[in-house]
Amino acid sequence: MYNIRIFIWTLTLFVLGSVAVAQPGVPHQLYGKVNFLNGPAPDGSLIEAKINGITVATTTTSNGRYGYAPDLFYIDNPDNDRSGEVITFYVRGIDTGETVIFQNGESTRLDLSVNLSLICGDGTDYGKCSSNKPKYCDDGVLVDNCQKCGCPSGEECRADGKCYPSSPTHTGGGGGGGGSSYVGRTKKTCFDGIKNCHDNACEEGIDCGGPCEPCPSCSDGIQNQGEEGIDCGGPCEPCVTTTIVLQETTTSIQTTSTIATTATVEETTTIEETTTIESPLVGRVISSESTDNIVIGIATFIVIVIAIFMIKRKRNAEE
Repeated sequence: MYNIRIFIWTLTLFVLGSVAVAQPGVPHQLYGKVNFLNGPAPDGSLIEAKINGITVATTTTSNGRYGYAPDLFYIDNPDNDRSGEVITFYVRGIDTGETVIFQNGESTRLDLSVNLSLICGDGTDYGKCSSNKPKYCDDGVLVDNCQKCGCPSGEECRADGKCYPSSPTHTGGGGGGGGSSYVGRTKKTCFDGIKNCHDNACEEGIDCGGPCEPCPSCSDGIQNQGEEGIDCGGPCEPCVTTTIVLQETTTSIQTTSTIATTATVEETTTIEETTTIESPLVGRVISSESTDNIVIGIATFIVIVIAIFMIKRKRNAEE
């Protein structure tokens, strides 16, 4: 019996210990700025967090920073055994010399600095134009970018980012006269009906954008490019139209005429006539049919009055 109890207690402690070991720790959050000697780190610069030389977390920079929303940066503690460990940080594979002690649930701002300049092969800083136009230092690589860096004198920018000798303008006469002895290409302009590059920039459309006037669009506040209204219809979103519907309402006006005539004290004759007049609200014009009804009513009234008068006269004669 005693041995069974020892076995049960041993098994219980083993299970509890296994559960405790399986519980992960709380991550440690980090964030801050990243700078080189010649300015903030370019976007996409890799940041590595290492413990004992092993990378435990990575992220990249954005606007010279790391660990800010929406790209939060955490160092996990999956086995709950990193508390007190020293974390070292590397930017683009370069040791920054910065360290942090891991703590469960901690949030730490840590600015990282790299003691060197990010430059291209000719000494141009990252994200800058080289003195050798149209070269541009793009993440350590010199590339052609005449749209951003321009072209040397006498050259023009093309859509591929490179500079080419400017197209000569033919000014000489023919037929053995003076002037140039060859026919050069016409100089590119904003009025040649061709989408091309000139004046160190490229057109966005045919003779518009870049070195020319802005291209027509659906947001320029001008009715153009076949639009039906200002920035609507044609190639743009349909114009919003407002339809006003006028409804004519007909009101029925009912009039009641009551004619009461007393022949004697004991006898009263009451005649009630109802006439309906249709009148629209607009103009209040009485229809011809209603007018006829009124005439008939008046004639009937006169006939009744005459009849009553004749009856009364006859009775008086009999008396």
